[in-house]
Amino acid sequence: MVLFGVSVNIVAVIVGTIVAMIIGFVWYSVLFRKQWMDSMKKSGNKSKMEMSASSMGGAVLGALFSVFVLEVLLKAIHVSSYTIGLELAALVWLGFYVAMELVSLSFKRNDSELFIINVAHHAVVLGIVSLILVAMG
Repeated sequence: MVLFGVSVNIVAVIVGTIVAMIIGFVWYSVLFRKQWMDSMKKSGNKSKMEMSASSMGGAVLGALFSVFVLEVLLKAIHVSSYTIGLELAALVWLGFYVAMELVSLSFKRNDSELFIINVAHHAVVLGIVSLILVAMG
């Protein structure tokens, strides 16, 4: 698929999306389940803790969009090095994910532990997915 003048590897995007979902499951259900649930309760987000088909669908679409955009950016600047791929992932993480989580932390009065759990999750996902996308060319 060609978009914005670059050839997007749809298989790599699908693989990256699946990996992002697996990381999210392990991150929020295994590694940081207790801390995440406690932070969600403190932040008044009790309704968001339910796992419904619509919330999972939203998570899959969000992961798909993120992986797709990262693939387009990697291809647009002709990244073929893992190091540069990780650097781009770090810039995307800082400029978009950390920035948006800071806004959420500021206005929604979310718990700072929730902020750390979320931004660390995004950093890990973007780093690993960028390595997959570069590897799959």
